[in-house]
Amino acid sequence: MKPSTLARTDRLLIREMTMRDGADYYMIFSDPAASQYDEFEPMTLEELPVTMTKIIDRYGIGEEQEAGVELLLERKMIGVLYWKVADPPEVQIGFHFNQAYLGKGYAFEAAEALILWLLGKYPNLPIVALVDPENTHSIRLLDRLGFTRAETAPSLKTYKGAQHREQRFLFAENRMNPSHES
Repeated sequence: MKPSTLARTDRLLIREMTMRDGADYYMIFSDPAASQYDEFEPMTLEELPVTMTKIIDRYGIGEEQEAGVELLLERKMIGVLYWKVADPPEVQIGFHFNQAYLGKGYAFEAAEALILWLLGKYPNLPIVALVDPENTHSIRLLDRLGFTRAETAPSLKTYKGAQHREQRFLFAENRMNPSHES
């Protein structure tokens, strides 16, 4: 079955993933840089089939999803976008990209396309991102996308045997500026 497309830009296709994306998914999530500011450890090859099956099985069910970011020119998945409807009612987003494709504007382009799609799907819910305050690359991207740092103090989460801060960023639709690239 052909994966559903969420959005398309001139360079990217945002779509459901398939098992064929497993190698690209592994390249992203086995890299320690992908988990530097997150709760998970770098992925092992043993975890890959179970993880891909869980992602694919969730399509159309529930409000927690992941989509692949395919670079059309190479027909390769270079990133993953994540969203879930959380309580209180809001849409939380996240993103991870293959390190070899950073600095080319793909993250901005993909995240912008996801936000526009989410605004259509969940028009009455705020869109938020929860980010480690030390993750300056993601914070700069969120700023360019139109997010603002919430006035609340960062919350503390414990993972990997240590406490980590998590700052809340809120999307302000009127601040989206597509002229910037990441």
